[in-house]
Amino acid sequence: MERQESYLQTAEKLIAGYYGKMPFSNYIKLYFASNKKFGSRDRRQISTLCFCFFRTSNLPAKSLRESIIISAFLCTDEKWSFYSDVFLNYANKTTDEKFALLNYSKDDLFKFKNFLSPEIDKIKYSSSYLNQPNLYLRIRPGFNRKVISVFEKNNIGFEIENDCISLPPSIKVQELFSVNKEVVVQDKNSQKVLDYFSKIQLPLNFKVWDCCAASGGKSILLSDKVKYKFQLFVSDVRQSILIKLKQRFKEAVIQPQKIFAADLSKPYRSNEKYDLIICDAPCSGSGTWQRTPEQQYFFKEKMLNDYSQLQKHIISNSLPALKKGGFFFYITCSVFEKENEENVKYIESNFDLKLLHKEYLKGYMQKADTLFVAIFS
Repeated sequence: MERQESYLQTAEKLIAGYYGKMPFSNYIKLYFASNKKFGSRDRRQISTLCFCFFRTSNLPAKSLRESIIISAFLCTDEKWSFYSDVFLNYANKTTDEKFALLNYSKDDLFKFKNFLSPEIDKIKYSSSYLNQPNLYLRIRPGFNRKVISVFEKNNIGFEIENDCISLPPSIKVQELFSVNKEVVVQDKNSQKVLDYFSKIQLPLNFKVWDCCAASGGKSILLSDKVKYKFQLFVSDVRQSILIKLKQRFKEAVIQPQKIFAADLSKPYRSNEKYDLIICDAPCSGSGTWQRTPEQQYFFKEKMLNDYSQLQKHIISNSLPALKKGGFFFYITCSVFEKENEENVKYIESNFDLKLLHKEYLKGYMQKADTLFVAIFS
C-alpha cells in the first residue's frame, strides 16, 4: 500500500475511534506506543492529518475521508499523493485561493461564532484555527542569561520580548531546562494577565487568594512580579490538581501560606479576608482551542451555559472573602461574551465593586492564546 494512503487510513481509524475523553495528543501517543511499526516520520505525518481534521472539522464534507483530505489541503502546503489533480495544482496556493476554490468561508471554521464577544474579529479568530500556536516560555528572575545561552549553544532559533520566549511548538523544553525553576511554560498572554498589578497599591505583607489555582501558573507569575513579602493562599476544587501544584511550587521554590481544597460552586465561608483575589475561573477554554482543536469538535452549546452559571457561583462564593478596598482579578481563557462581559455585568450589578479595567489579550493574530481579564475594586 502506498505510504501516504496508509497514513490517511490510519488517521481515519484514529479519529473514528476518538471520543474526546482525553486530550487527542495523549490519545495518539498511546496508540503509537502500542503500535511500534510507525517510525518518527510516520507518526508526524499521521498526527498532522489528524490535527488538520480537527482544525477544519466544521467545514462541510461528504465523508470523514473527504474531510481529512480537505483539511490537509487547507492547513498544509504538502502535495499529498491522495489529492485530486485540482488539489495538487493548488497545493502551493495561498489560503485565500484555496478557500475560494472550495467556495468556503473562513469564519465557518468556528461553529460557535454567534457566541463570540463583539470584541473578537470573527474572520481573524476563525482563520487562526488553521495554524498551531507557538510555544511560549517565561524566564524566571535571575535565569535570563543562562536560558538564552542554552538556546544559542544548541542553535535553537527563538524570539524574545522582555522575559517571554517564543519557540516552535516542537521544542522539547524539559530536555533543556529545569522547568518551573528556570523557566515556566506559559502562553504569551497568560504572562500578561497580571500586568495591571503594577497600577494598584497593596499593603506590605498583603494577603492574596488564588482561588481557582489549577497548576498554579498565576501564583508563580505573581510571586515573580512582587519584590516584597506577601502571604499566598491557594485553592482548587480538585485534590489531584493540588498534589501536582504542591510539586510545582516545590520546583519553583515557592512557599505559600496555605494550600487547601475549596469547592466554590457551593456556598463557602472563608476564615480569611484577602487584599487580592485572583479568580482564574474554569471556562470553555475557547481562547486556547487553536492548540487543542479537538475541544471545539466535542463542545456543545449547553456546556457554555453551564460554564457561565458555574462562573457566577464561583464569583458569588469567593467575593465575600475580599477585604473592603481590595482587588478582584477575574480571568478566563475564553472568547465568549457569556463567560466574560456578561459576568462583568453580573459583578457590577450584584456587588459593591467598581470596574477598573477590562480587556481581551488577543493572541489569534500572534500564534498565541486569547484571554480575558477584568479588574474590580
